[in-house]
This record gives sequence, structure tokens and C-alpha cells, in this order.
Amino acid sequence: MRGNKSFPKAICDYLTKTKIEDLEGDGFILLVEIFQTSTFKDVATHNFIDALFHSLEYIKDEKVFLSIVHILISMSYEFNKYEDNPVLKQCHEHPNRRYFAESVLLLLNKGKSVFLDKCLKFISDIFGYDKTRDEFFYSNDLNSLIDILIREFVNSDTVQLKVGYLDVLKNAIGCKEYQQKKHRVDDIKEIFDELSFTTGIDQQILDKVKEIQNSGLL
Repeated sequence: MRGNKSFPKAICDYLTKTKIEDLEGDGFILLVEIFQTSTFKDVATHNFIDALFHSLEYIKDEKVFLSIVHILISMSYEFNKYEDNPVLKQCHEHPNRRYFAESVLLLLNKGKSVFLDKCLKFISDIFGYDKTRDEFFYSNDLNSLIDILIREFVNSDTVQLKVGYLDVLKNAIGCKEYQQKKHRVDDIKEIFDELSFTTGIDQQILDKVKEIQNSGLL
């Protein structure tokens, strides 16, 4: 089915034109089975993205639910301009954006390496886009995000991932909610201070840490 070029449009049309309460669970399962970013990018209309956001309220199977979230993040990854990104648009407008925000954190917390680059970029885009920067993550979600970033930065064993977590952290601490309460700011400062006295730290990591320290956000 993945090789059938007409299938992506067919499944997009089905999910878009059918009332959400009438959709069969098999339709979402089929989408998960055949999804490839390259074949869906051209047929993933605003209405299709909207339908996927609507589905988050109804899908009960956790695996399928998280797969839909995975698909939305994967499609967002293909857009370089915030204003052109239909997923970010829904993150600003859709009533189910709360479900989506919680699920993004769940996927980030699982920490599967094959998906982390897309997940980290998506969260960076959320904080980079002025319409979602201060409203996508609720206070508790933002605190959870900071907790995950700190933990994974400390535990990660690759330079690329450590720098990726620091990039997101820098964007996250710049939002209004964080600046009001500065969740775990002392822990962040302590970790950064320890790095300056630790030998063998990659220069990319030290440069990113210095960039955050010099930003005035901590």
C-alpha cells in the first residue's frame, strides 16, 4: 500500500470528508500503517491537519493516538516558515491543542532517538512562533518540559542530543510563563557551573551553555 501513489490522497480525503463520529478506527490505523512524510506532504491540507487534531479527542487506543501525534510532528518538520506551517496554526487555534501539548511531552519523555530530532525541532518551533510561544504549554506542562530537558541533557551521551536539549531549553526559558516563576533555575545554574569545571566537555556544549548564561534569561 505504501507504494500506491493514490492511497495518501484517498486516505486524506476519507479522513477529511467523513464526520469524526462516523470515522472507523481502521481508517486511522491504515493511516499509521502507510504514512510516509514524503508521500503525504503534498496532500496534507489544512482540513486534513484539522481532522487529525479533531481525532485526538476520540481515539482511545494509546498506540494509535501517539502515532497520530507522531505524524503531526513529522509533517510540521517539513516546514521552515512558521506562517506556512499548518500544524503550528492548529496549535494556536484548535480546541484540542491541549491534548496535543500533553502528548508531545509524552513522546519527548519516551526519548526514542529516531524521533527526537523532529520532536525537539517541533518544540523549538512552538517557542519560536509568536502565536504559540506563550500559550501552547500550560504552566504544569512547561514545568514538566523543563524537568525532561534537564534530565535528558544530563543523561544523554551524545553531543548532538545535548546541544539539541540546550537549544530547546534556551527557547523555553524565554517565554513569559517561565520568566514569571523560573522553575528549577537554580538546578540549571548549578549544572552549568559544574560543566565549567569538568574536563573533556565538547566545545559545542560549552558554547551553547555560555550562550544561555549570557542571555540574561536565568
